[in-house]
Amino acid sequence: MLVVMVLVALSAAYGIASEKGNGYESKGSGSAAESSDTAGVQKAMLDFIHGHGDKYEIEGVSASFDYLHDSVKEQDGYHVSCADFVVGNDIYDLDYYVGKKNGGYSVEKVILHKKNSKNVNRILYPEPEQKGSSHESKGSDKGSEYQKKGS
Repeated sequence: MLVVMVLVALSAAYGIASEKGNGYESKGSGSAAESSDTAGVQKAMLDFIHGHGDKYEIEGVSASFDYLHDSVKEQDGYHVSCADFVVGNDIYDLDYYVGKKNGGYSVEKVILHKKNSKNVNRILYPEPEQKGSSHESKGSDKGSEYQKKGS
């Protein structure tokens, strides 16, 4: 865990970090403020993901964390970035809406953006008030411009 925290801190100074499994790869270089925001957003996402045991309950199955996408954008007053989760051959693209609170970042909303590259846009967190509800959300309109480590 300490290694992960050190790598996240270093990413703020040297570019954007992207996690796949237990490794990081450097992605690009923005301004110090952009890199700091990106590192803070990705740290909040990783804390949320790791806090749930690197799993997310989606459609009745426990999907495993695969990696973070390398971009962060602004949407609806939030920093938005994606993480992929997998179950067998199914790939779930989750959008994380991260807000800034008390000088730090926290995950405010998680949306199932895509399943196997097909739009879904359903709120996963916070959980809808009524079970069976299919709350729809705009989700992220970005494509899949991320790179997997080693590709």
